[in-house]
Amino acid sequence: MDFDEQYDKIYRYCYFKLHHQQIAEDVTQETFLRFLENSNYCEMGKK
Repeated sequence: MDFDEQYDKIYRYCYFKLHHQQIAEDVTQETFLRFLENSNYCEMGKK
């Protein structure tokens, strides 16, 4: 998975919806943190 590409897509979507750079960055970071903390993601690396 290309995290840079996915991060950029999520950031652009958040910015499109929120029209505020700092809030869009915060929401994007929170989205990635939740994804990475997800137990399913952790299990994917073990297969």
